[in-house]
Amino acid sequence: MTKSLAYDFTGLYRSILKDVAVYHPGDQVMWNRDIQTLAHLAQTRGQATFTIDLPAVGKQLDFCLSNGTLSLTGNLTRTRKGTRIPELFQGLWMRLFDDSGVLKGDTDPNDVFFLRTLLYVGKNLDWECSPRYLFEATKEFYDVESALPPASHIWDSDDGLLHVDLGHIRDLYLHGDDASMRGTVLPFWEGHDTRTTSALCDAIQREADRMAAVLGGFNPDENSFKHGPGAVSDLRKGKYKYDFPSWDPRLEAIFPFDRFGTSQFGLMDRLQPDGIDVTFEEGHSKLIAVPKTQKGPRLIASEPTCHQWAQQCVRDFLYKRVDETYLGEVIRFNDQTANQEYARLGSLDGRYATIDLKSASDRLSTNLVQRIFRKNSFLLEAMRDCRTRYIYNGIDKKQPSHHKLRKFSTQGSALTFPVQSLVFAVVALGVGRLRSPKASTKQLCRHVRVFGDDIIVPKDWVHDVIRALESLYLKVNALKTFWNGYFRESCGADMWMGHDVTPPHITTRCVQSNPESVASNIAVSNNFHKKGLWNAASWIMTSGMPELIPVVDHRSGMFGFISFSGAKVPTHQRWNPKLHRFEVKVLTVVAKANHEKQNTPGAMLQYFTEDPSAYLDYTSGVVVGGVPNFRYTWADVSHEASQVGPGIRYSPY
Repeated sequence: MTKSLAYDFTGLYRSILKDVAVYHPGDQVMWNRDIQTLAHLAQTRGQATFTIDLPAVGKQLDFCLSNGTLSLTGNLTRTRKGTRIPELFQGLWMRLFDDSGVLKGDTDPNDVFFLRTLLYVGKNLDWECSPRYLFEATKEFYDVESALPPASHIWDSDDGLLHVDLGHIRDLYLHGDDASMRGTVLPFWEGHDTRTTSALCDAIQREADRMAAVLGGFNPDENSFKHGPGAVSDLRKGKYKYDFPSWDPRLEAIFPFDRFGTSQFGLMDRLQPDGIDVTFEEGHSKLIAVPKTQKGPRLIASEPTCHQWAQQCVRDFLYKRVDETYLGEVIRFNDQTANQEYARLGSLDGRYATIDLKSASDRLSTNLVQRIFRKNSFLLEAMRDCRTRYIYNGIDKKQPSHHKLRKFSTQGSALTFPVQSLVFAVVALGVGRLRSPKASTKQLCRHVRVFGDDIIVPKDWVHDVIRALESLYLKVNALKTFWNGYFRESCGADMWMGHDVTPPHITTRCVQSNPESVASNIAVSNNFHKKGLWNAASWIMTSGMPELIPVVDHRSGMFGFISFSGAKVPTHQRWNPKLHRFEVKVLTVVAKANHEKQNTPGAMLQYFTEDPSAYLDYTSGVVVGGVPNFRYTWADVSHEASQVGPGIRYSPY
C-alpha cells in the first residue's frame, strides 16, 4: 500500500461531526468550532494527532468513566477557566461531566459512543511508525525477558518428567528460583499475612493439578497436525512447508520424523533419508515487527517449520479437551461472545470486573507453566519438546542477536494462546476456591470467563486475582482493567451501562490499485453504517473507491456496501438459463492462487493431513500462496437481496 500520502482525517472528522449534529442539531456552532480546531491540528501537528494523541485521551476517558471523575492531562485536554471540561469536543464532554468534573447520572450512551469514536477512530490506522518506537518495543521485549526467572533444567533436558519434582507455585510467590531472592517475599505481597499467601498458593496449585489431570493423556496419533498461515523462520515466504527443511532432534521422542514428518513411513533411512532433503538440527525463531498502531509495532516471532507443525498437534488436543470438560464453561477458544456478554453484564450492575494483561505472552514464564501442568507430565513433555528455545533478532543491533528465551513462548507459537488461557483460568478459579471453599467447581466456573489475556471475574475477587497474577511475573494493564463504575471492556467490546459503545476504526487509506485496501475500506464503511454514522460511511464510500462496487441489502451476505433500505441493483444484468436466476455483474476481490509443481513426499503428506479435495492435484499443483486481485463476477440477485426494507436511521442503541 502506498503510504506517502497522509490520511484525510479532516474530511473524516467533518463527516463524523455531521452525524453527531443530526443527533444534537442545536450545537452546530460547537461542531463547526471543533472542525476548525482539528483542521489546524492536522496542519500544525500532523497525523499523529489522530493516531496517537487523541487515542491517548480516549484511554483517559475510559478511566474517568470507570472512576466517575474527570482527570485529564495533555495539550488536547486544555480547559477554560472555571471548568474542567476540555475545549475540544466540549459539546460532548459537558453532556457526560459537570463543570466540577463529576460524571452525570443521566448520561446518554450515544454521547459516550460519539465521544469515544472521535477519540479512537484513528487508533488502528496501518501506517509506518517512527523507528524510535520500533527500537523502544525491541528494548521492552528484552527488558521483560530479563525480568523473568531463568528456565529450569527440565526445559533443556531430553528426559521424561514422570518422576521429576516440578515444584509448587509457592516457590514462585515466596522465594523465586533465584538464590538471591530465597527467604524474601515478593513486593506484591508486602503487608499480607504469610498464611493467607500460602493458602492462596495452595488453592491455585490444587486447581492447576485438577485442570492438568482432567485434560487427560496426550497422544499425537489422535490429534491433527497442520501448518498455520503465518511465516516460518526457516523458509522464505511462499515456500512449500510440507517439505520440512529441518527436524529438531528434540521432537524425536514424541513426534518422530518418520511418523509425523513424511509420508514415506518405514521406507527411509532415518539418518540419510532417500529423496528427502532434511537435516536433523534444532532451529530458532525469528523476531518480527508487524504493524499495530502508529505508536508502535507488535513484536511476534516466526517459528521453525517443524516446531509449528508439532505445536498445532498439541493445540488441537488442548482445544478438544477444554471443550469436552468443565473448562469449556470458562474458556471458549473460538468464541469471544461469552466474554463480551459478561462485560455487558458487568457494565450493568458492576458485578464483574474485566482484567487486561500487558504483554501477557511475553511474561508467561517457563517456571510457571511447568508448575501449572505438573500433573500431566507427558503433555508437559510434548509442550517442552516443541517449544523453541532460541530467538534471532535482526531488528535492533543494540540488542543481542541470539537469545535463549525465558518465556514459555512468543506470539507466533501455536501454543501461546491456549496455554496462557488455561494458566489465567486456573489462577482465577484458585482465587475463587479460596474465597468460596464450599462452592462446587461448576458454580465457580459460572463466574469466570477467559479468552487469551482477557479475564473476567467477580468484582469481589479482582484484587486477589490481580495480586496473584502480578506475583507470577505478569503485569496488569491498569488503564484497561475496570471494576468500578459502569464501563467494561473485553475482547474488543466496549460496554457502558449495558450498551455497546465500541467505536469504529479506520484501518487503511484506500488505493484503487490495491485490492486489499479496497476490501478493507468497504468493511470499514459498512461498520460505520451499522453503527448509525451514515455520513461517515458515505464519505468512506466516495474516498478513492473504484466503480461498480454494488450496494447490497444488509441481510444478503453479498460483497458490497450494505444498505438498510434495499439494494441498488447494478445496470449490468443477465438471466442465467442454467441456474434459472437473474444475475448482476459486480466487482469483487479474489485471491489469485499461485500453484507450484510438487512431486515430493511432502505433497503426499499434505494430501493425507488435510481433507482430500477432488479438485486439487496435490502432486502437481499445490497452492503455496495467493495475491489479492480484482475480478468482475456474476452474482445472484435473490429476493431477499433486492427487496426494499424500512428506510429508518439505524442506531446501535
